[in-house]
This record gives sequence, C-alpha cells and structure tokens, in this order.
Amino acid sequence: MAATHQQLCPRDCPLETGGLSAEDAAKANRPVPLPAGSGLDAVRLPIEDGSDQEFMDQWARSGLWGTPLYFADALQRWPNLIGEAVATICTAPPMVLMHCGRGHDRTGITTVVILHLVGATIDGIVDDYLLSAQNLMAEDPAAAIFLNEALAGAGVTAHGAISAAIDVMDDDWRRRAGLTDATVAALQRRLVGADTG
Repeated sequence: MAATHQQLCPRDCPLETGGLSAEDAAKANRPVPLPAGSGLDAVRLPIEDGSDQEFMDQWARSGLWGTPLYFADALQRWPNLIGEAVATICTAPPMVLMHCGRGHDRTGITTVVILHLVGATIDGIVDDYLLSAQNLMAEDPAAAIFLNEALAGAGVTAHGAISAAIDVMDDDWRRRAGLTDATVAALQRRLVGADTG
C-alpha cells in the first residue's frame, strides 16, 4: 500500500533569540529525504510566511516561535495557508505523516486546528501539545524548560495560549481558510470515523 508523506511547513529553524532572518529560516529547513522505493509522496506546504517581517520580529527573533504564544497570531495572518494544509490532509490517500523540523511548533499549530475541527476538548488538545514538548526533550533537553519559562514570562499558561488560538477559529476564519463544512466533515470521517456534529 502506498503511503503519503505530508511534509508541512518548509520554514523551520533553530530558535535563536535576536538573530533570525527569513533567509536563515528558509535555509535551516532542509527537505527530509525519502527512502528509495518507499512509495511515499512528499508534499511541502508552508503554513507561515517567513518574509513577514512583523511576524519575524515579534515571534522568531524574540525566540517565542517555539511556543504556542504565536499560534493565535499565525492563525489570523495565514488562514489560507493552514487551511490548505488541513484540506490536503483530508484528501491525501492513507496514511499521512505530518511533520515540521521539530514536530512541535508548525506541527503543533496544525494539530491544534485539526483536533479542534474534529471536536476534541481544549483540555485534550493542550495535553497533546504538552506531550509533544515532553517528547522533544530527547532531542532538546531544554525544550520543556524553555516552553515553561516563555509562558511564565508572558503570564500565560499553555491552556490559555492554545485557547486563544482556538478562539480565532470562528466561522469567518474557517471561510477565509477555505475549510468548508464538507472539508471538515471529511476530516472528521477520516480521523474519528463519523461526523461529530
């Protein structure tokens, strides 16, 4: 059976406070090579625009790109990009592997959107996100500490930051994202086997 490898978000970069340009971000994200004969198809979809200097100044250069603090802003800026990624997942043949460079930030925001659209609770979505931070510690032992310090510095919990992102996803946002009722229903059938209403 052929599998589909969905490679989302081509602008991945190490978090470096104060020194990240859009060019550096683009260079830092190299395509993941697919094994020969794997039957995988790679689809690279950007969900953020590294040329947006206001975004880069506020989130990338501040080092806060690796936290859910930026999720609500990104959703407001680029609903069409995130909507395209979600729609691609809906229409791809099984199975889909969605990832970014760390599997935590761009994967995180896309997962928040998907879980919200299929009816997951906010608590469940937050727990899933925090689990990715714990899992990231094998590669980056300081990841959870950085996340906790960034959230504390902003006076926000992970629950608060992710709730703010979910609040963005109203009917108007879905329209701008191109996520029709039919697309959401298809996503629900794909992930939970039925429409959740």
